[in-house]
Amino acid sequence: MPLQTALVICLIAAGAVPAAACPVMTSADEAAQGLPYAHGRDFETLDGYLAFLKSRGTMGIPYYERLADGRYMCVQRLRPGQEPEIVTRDDLAARFGFSN
Repeated sequence: MPLQTALVICLIAAGAVPAAACPVMTSADEAAQGLPYAHGRDFETLDGYLAFLKSRGTMGIPYYERLADGRYMCVQRLRPGQEPEIVTRDDLAARFGFSN
């Protein structure tokens, strides 16, 4: 993993940089790589990555819960007064480098 990629991942994990500020882009033909909290795993689909994050949610890793209206809410510890992040599936696909 290039040093720059490792640094960005560390900054995201530490909360110093929001994940939205550091999208990971891949071509539609390859698995998304270098994803936050993936620890070197590659994922073929957004659903696979979201399921992986949810399985790690008990360890304090943020994950996305699908809402009744089809949008996703980021489930994580919030500071007092902080609103939860609500995003669309397209937003998540673009953020993490998946074709939707």
